[in-house]
Amino acid sequence: DDEGVVRGFTLVEAIDALPLPHRPVSHAVRIPIQSIFKVSGVGTVATGRVASGVLERGDKVVLMPGNVQADVTSIHIHHMDQAHVGPGDIVGFRVRGLSVRELHRGMVAASVDQRPLVNVGSFVAKIIVMGVVNQLRPGYSPVFFCHTASVSCRIAELLEKTDKTGKRREERPDFLKNGDHAVVRVVPRQPLCVEPYAVCPPLGRFVVRDARVTVAVGVVQSVEAAAAPARGAGKRTKKSKYFR
Repeated sequence: DDEGVVRGFTLVEAIDALPLPHRPVSHAVRIPIQSIFKVSGVGTVATGRVASGVLERGDKVVLMPGNVQADVTSIHIHHMDQAHVGPGDIVGFRVRGLSVRELHRGMVAASVDQRPLVNVGSFVAKIIVMGVVNQLRPGYSPVFFCHTASVSCRIAELLEKTDKTGKRREERPDFLKNGDHAVVRVVPRQPLCVEPYAVCPPLGRFVVRDARVTVAVGVVQSVEAAAAPARGAGKRTKKSKYFR
């Protein structure tokens, strides 16, 4: 001002004044499993980042895919015991009654008393193609990286090609090329759990890669449950047939 006095916030005050991001604490518990350990004197411990909901000591969880249930007997953050944890927390929690061999990276822990998770039979997704050499056609089976899971999936159908705003440009195109926006139906070739992006963003976004190249990115729009648990990944489809 005219008196030479600077008025306003310091950097720390400005940071403290920022609004807190929304945390989905009222949503169903979802914790993608990152790692599993066998701790001497403790038991089986699973680690991961809480995507939504609040996990409390004593809760009963189901881990999908696989539909295995266990009691959470303790929760830790940086080796400090916690009574409960919420979205954004990177945690380790002991699951009683399960061995290390029954769990694996890519599983998702959910509370048995809340909205259940399903083993995915297929899902509809909106993708942006960015790493195709020439054309991407139905039948192509790259690897989908979603939360902590990496699963081979088959792009079964190209439902429609859209513009950047989502407006339909072409129904059931024969192929996609770099820069195209499209809605596709995807069939996992191994057990997988995802949810629509509108329901749980961390479980609804993915990256598609093949031969160390990012082929596409996208979000899940809807999910269809599998009639029975998926079995195995099978052999990968030859690249030259569907990805030219």
